[in-house]
Order: sequence, then C-alpha cells, then structure tokens
Amino acid sequence: MTHNPYAPPESSLENSYTPSSQPVWRKGKMVIMSPGAALPHCCVKCNATLPKPPKPRTLYWHHPLLYLLIFVQIVVYAIVAMIVRKKVSVAAGLCPAHRKRQLLGIALALGGLAGGFWLTASAFSNGQNLLGALGILLIVGGIFGGFLMARVVYAVRIDATEIRLRGFGKAFLDSLPEYPG
Repeated sequence: MTHNPYAPPESSLENSYTPSSQPVWRKGKMVIMSPGAALPHCCVKCNATLPKPPKPRTLYWHHPLLYLLIFVQIVVYAIVAMIVRKKVSVAAGLCPAHRKRQLLGIALALGGLAGGFWLTASAFSNGQNLLGALGILLIVGGIFGGFLMARVVYAVRIDATEIRLRGFGKAFLDSLPEYPG
C-alpha cells in the first residue's frame, strides 16, 4: 500500500482539547480558570439552570497601578490602558430573575443620567444652585448604582496561565471545587 499525502490523519482525537475539559475552581469569592476553559451553563448568581446557553462576553483587565496615569493625564491613561490591557471571552449566564435585576440596573443608570441632567439644567437656569447640585449627585449616584446592579462578572487578573474573576453568587461558588493551589 502506498502513502497518500491527502488522506486524513489516522491518529486518535480522544485526548484533543475541548473547552469543557479545562477545570474551573473557586478560591473564596473568586473563580479561577484556565485560558480556554468554559464556565458551567447555569446562572452565575444563583446556580439555576438556564433556558439557553449564555452569549460570550469580552472582559478586559490591566494592572491597577495604571490608574495612577490618570493623575498625569486621562488621555495618556486611556491610550496606555488600551495598549496593555488583556482580554478574555467568558460566557457567564444569568437566570431570568437576575437578568431582570441587570436590566433594572441599566434602567436606573439611564434614568439617573437623564433625570439628573434635566434637574441640573432646570435648576441652574432658574438660579437654584442647591437643586442643581442635587441633580449632579443624581447623575453620579444613578450611574454608579446602576453600574453595580448591572455588572455580572468582572476580571480581577488575566495572564497566560490563569484567569481570575469575581462577581459570582454563593450558590454558584459552592458548586465549584476548591482551588488546589
């Protein structure tokens, strides 16, 4: 029999890489996973089963010391952060109840922003400085409150060997094995 260079390889694919074969662990309130690993297909807050697989989202991370560049100039920080940031794609799903909470957070942020701008503009145009300051606080509070309610999971550290994430619920964390390291 002659060798056919166009024939498919005859090696076994039994030990080939699949994302679900990579382990995912917990360490306190943090999830540690290998690059390429996939989170279980359940709600990351309450561990409920999901009606459909979650969409992957891109998470970014850079070293926290880069925030000191804001004191130099915010444009310098933005450029350096965009250059050195690391990213990972993670499919973190939410059950319908927690998805509703996330949408409420987004609505809170947008409502605080719109209501705060309206209150600030109308108060300052009528010479009511105290009410204008309250409008500015409404803008800032609505954005930060909505951001915290709408955030699902976030990266604590991303490097070549592991990904560290936070923002998971206790029930989800309890379903994962403890980090061996």
